[in-house]
Amino acid sequence: MESDYRAVIFFDDTCTLCCRCIAWVRQRDRLGRLDARPVDSAGLNKREGLGLLDSAGMWRASAAVFRIFRYLPGLWPMMSVLRLLPRSLCDAVYRCIARRRHGCAACTVSAAEAA
Repeated sequence: MESDYRAVIFFDDTCTLCCRCIAWVRQRDRLGRLDARPVDSAGLNKREGLGLLDSAGMWRASAAVFRIFRYLPGLWPMMSVLRLLPRSLCDAVYRCIARRRHGCAACTVSAAEAA
């Protein structure tokens, strides 16, 4: 991967859970390898949830989550080992969380605060 290349995370900027996750990633992305943009900027549907575009292509759902871990420093890339679980199981867990994300009371950060 080229040193000046930045992978792009596409997320639902109207979802507080998504915004909080992006803020978490930004805090840990000390090397600045990830950029975050609203899904609207890529012409994606917000119901599709998270996406990651990098030099290997577009990653969706749980595959995008595992791919994001690979870009973070320290031990975070080890979380990618979870991708060895059946993809159907990982995507089912992802979809379960994604369906409930707008009602997440624990997420109090606004999109403006996370940006």
